Amino acid sequence: MQFPKKAFVIVIIIYFLLALTGLYNASQRPALPMSMEETAQGVYLYPAAGKGQEDSLAPQLISSLDHYAVEHIYQANAVINRKKIGDTVTLCLQGDGAQQVKLISYYGFWHLFLNFFIGAIFFVIGGLIWWNRENSAERLFPYSGFLFGFIIIMNWGGIQLPLPISLPLIMLYFLSYPLAFLTFCLFSNYFPAFDISKADVKVQGQRILVAAALFSLPLILFFLRQTFNFSLATVDQFYLIYRLFRFIILAIMLFALIQLIRNLLRQANPEHRRKLHWVLWGVFWGSFPFIFLWNVPQIFGFSPLTPEWIANLAILFIPITVAIAILRHRLFDIEIVISRSLIYSIVLFSLMIIYLLTALALSALFFNRFSFHSPLASALAALFIALIFNPLKTRVQNQVDRQFYRIKYDRFQVLRSFMARLERLLEKEKVLQELERAFQMAVPLEKQETFFVEKGGLVSGGEEVAKATQFMEWFRSHPAGERGRIFIHPAGTERLESGLHFVGAPLPEPYLILIALNAQSGWLLGEKRSGQRFWKEDLDLASQMAAAASAQLEKIAFMENYLREALEREKAEQLSAWKSLLVAEVAHDLRSPLNAILFKLKNLAHALNEGKNDWQNTALEIQKQVRRLQNLIQSLLAFSAIEKGKLSLQLIPLTIQSIVGETLDILQEAIERKRLKVRQDLPPSLRVLGDAQLLQEIFLNILSNAVKFSTPGKTIQIKGRSFLRRNERRVEIEICDQAGGMTSAQIKEAFEPFHSRQTPRPGEGFHLGLYIVKQFTELMNGEVQIKSQKGSGTTFLLSFPAP
Repeated sequence: MQFPKKAFVIVIIIYFLLALTGLYNASQRPALPMSMEETAQGVYLYPAAGKGQEDSLAPQLISSLDHYAVEHIYQANAVINRKKIGDTVTLCLQGDGAQQVKLISYYGFWHLFLNFFIGAIFFVIGGLIWWNRENSAERLFPYSGFLFGFIIIMNWGGIQLPLPISLPLIMLYFLSYPLAFLTFCLFSNYFPAFDISKADVKVQGQRILVAAALFSLPLILFFLRQTFNFSLATVDQFYLIYRLFRFIILAIMLFALIQLIRNLLRQANPEHRRKLHWVLWGVFWGSFPFIFLWNVPQIFGFSPLTPEWIANLAILFIPITVAIAILRHRLFDIEIVISRSLIYSIVLFSLMIIYLLTALALSALFFNRFSFHSPLASALAALFIALIFNPLKTRVQNQVDRQFYRIKYDRFQVLRSFMARLERLLEKEKVLQELERAFQMAVPLEKQETFFVEKGGLVSGGEEVAKATQFMEWFRSHPAGERGRIFIHPAGTERLESGLHFVGAPLPEPYLILIALNAQSGWLLGEKRSGQRFWKEDLDLASQMAAAASAQLEKIAFMENYLREALEREKAEQLSAWKSLLVAEVAHDLRSPLNAILFKLKNLAHALNEGKNDWQNTALEIQKQVRRLQNLIQSLLAFSAIEKGKLSLQLIPLTIQSIVGETLDILQEAIERKRLKVRQDLPPSLRVLGDAQLLQEIFLNILSNAVKFSTPGKTIQIKGRSFLRRNERRVEIEICDQAGGMTSAQIKEAFEPFHSRQTPRPGEGFHLGLYIVKQFTELMNGEVQIKSQKGSGTTFLLSFPAP
């Protein structure tokens, strides 16, 4: 049941055109120019009477119609349906001879127009809902609406057009009839809150299509048999199947109504309950005449209790109320619409009577006492009364609101707006703030406060709540129960509507009401600014809002726990992978310098034994390998400190020129060996607020990479500047090399541990340098960024706060 929009629109247009073809077919259905009534003796004919002759013509029993001994109206209609409008039939009445009667149209213009109008409304509303639906459950009604529109417009006309046109139309009619009710039954099962996947909609659509085909197949077969092998026996068989078919249809409709009632009883969401109220009202009042006044009597062989056009017109309640429920339910509440309209009508009608009598009395006073016989007197009297009655009308309206409604807000509108905003909030503090704000807009209070008891016993809320030790001890020890439960201050009972009773609680002053959100949080309400009591509607609204806020808090807590567990799981997996990689790297990278040292020591011992003088080179090589081993261990220690969060900082003003100079001294030998040029543009006054050891480690890792990957004779450039960002003085250091550069993929993973700028080679180390750079930089409130392209060098941008 899923189609692309354009294809779906084309299908619906074709379906509508077929319905119009069926309507034309129905307009050609013939009938006798007299009415018929079925009794136990047979079918009686009521001849058409002229004006004033109604009582002079008695009904006569039909003996035969076109030589068929008809005993039921449906048999007579079947015989007549084989004819055309304008044809004649042979009619034999009991005690009378045969006569030729010319057939007229069965349906009048207004009947056909009404069917077209009702069916077109189904099509229009179905299209509106299909275009504006919010979920898959709401999408199911348009399919049902289009099907209902088709069968109502087409109506039953028999075979009046050529067989190649009429037979497919009738088969489609028989298939659409059960399909419309089955689709509506599926809609009632899911509406309003369930969202169905496309796969489920497709499966359910296929199932009801098969069910509709199985229901309609016997009807189609017996109709074809009646058509091509006509006799009263085949007519009786078809009618029997048709009655059974109609009984099944009514059972499906009643089952759909039961499903809607079940959904209403299970639904806690007030907005969804209001949608269901609208649909239930519409289905009940729309289907009652159709089921109990039109169909049920016919199933049991009686005449309908209401004309067909009334039953069809009542069906309009269904699409209209469904459209309100889905598209415009936010603007209306069915209970308020019905009750307020009734009460206002009575009150305003009474005011109009009083207004009219007063105006007439004043007019009479002008005429009789002052002899002022002019139309201006009536106008002045009406104007005077209008000036008096306008404020009176406002006061009466306010009195009606106080007596009958007592509230100025639309509770369901407040809830709908609150819940719409609530769903977008993902922080518990903002949820509590929105709860207070939304209720304050509807019911202004002198004071209100939400609080949250943390795991350590700390209270997130106002000072008054935190200081109310007796209340907090009670709250911690007393289980709040279900969310939305209301507790009352012992002295606050008189501030509630009479007849309301709640459990008492030692609430802090000046609060009257506590509404539990959950076991850790609550909502305290003070007095209303208007000085009025809390009405039941106010407390119902507060309780429902509290329940919705509590549900959102639970949702946030679940999401936080889920994300925390996911992050911990991801980190554990990452650490496990790092551990495996680290063990492999340590085994190789620590062994390489140790093997080199052992080998050089053997050479050194051999040279000393033989008295050779080239031991100095061997000692330098040993020193180089020891330094390499020291760097590897230092990287491991830094990585461990970062992961454990045990790094200690000492932030002091540092001169960049000095730190960079010390770092270059460490790398001087490697720089000279590669004949690299280092250009510095660092003002002597350029200083940052940082830790000296961490800052030197940052420069050492970046510059050693630049030296390592640069080819001989290239240039490394170091520049620095001071700048102002959002009223904060910062220092930027730019380090550029002319090495091979990095790809976007390499830049993306550069700051991850155990990744290399280039393809890793044995003995290159753990590739922790840039990871350490990023962590150390962020620890000092700094930022680091890489700009590079493959083959054009790499630039590191470092930014730190200035002292």
